[in-house]
Amino acid sequence: MVELSVSLMVLVVGVTGTLSTIASTAAVSDSARETNLAYLEAQQAVEQLRNIDFDEVVARYNDDTTDDPAGKTSPGSTLDLTEGELAEHGDATVTVLFPYLDETTAKVGEDLLGVKTRGGAGEDVLTVQVRVEWTGTSGNRLVELETILRRP
Repeated sequence: MVELSVSLMVLVVGVTGTLSTIASTAAVSDSARETNLAYLEAQQAVEQLRNIDFDEVVARYNDDTTDDPAGKTSPGSTLDLTEGELAEHGDATVTVLFPYLDETTAKVGEDLLGVKTRGGAGEDVLTVQVRVEWTGTSGNRLVELETILRRP
């Protein structure tokens, strides 16, 4: 009888540990899938920025509607998510930022390497940051992708 009790206890501990591991793996898998989808959204936003005339990037992707190029659609700093699983999160957002540019004074900023960054006439590079935020299976999540756009 004692052997049976010990055997059952070992079996219960083993099954409980296995089930716990399976549940944890599933949660990590969901989180990794969401992160991958967020990076894909950020990459699509960067490609969208690369397809815009360099001199118009800041004007079209900032929140100031007075500097939008005439006759062109300017989405502003918040982009629509593409179709997909991450888009189903009602609170998911994609935001375009110009981290080294003071848009209020239109002054040229510098990145960490001292490279001047202004998306206007006469400048050759612009640092752009794309941020994807959402509430996922493990809480509030954030993915940031930073790139440098260069004048062709």
